[in-house]
Amino acid sequence: MYFLIQWAGVPAFENHGLWLAFISFTLARSVFLVFYMPALGRRLFPPERDRDMDKKAFADQA
Repeated sequence: MYFLIQWAGVPAFENHGLWLAFISFTLARSVFLVFYMPALGRRLFPPERDRDMDKKAFADQA
C-alpha cells in the first residue's frame, strides 16, 4: 500500500505525495493493530483462571 501511494503520489504531489504515503501507511498500520492486538494479547497473556488451570494440570502430571 505504501509503495503504491508513493509511486502514484510522489510524481504528482512531490514531497506532499511522500507525506501522503507515510501517513497512509501509519494509519493502515494503526487500524490493523487495533483489530489484531486484542487477540494477540489474549494468546500471549491468558486470563488468570486459565493460568491456574494450567498449573493444576502440570502439578497432576508431576
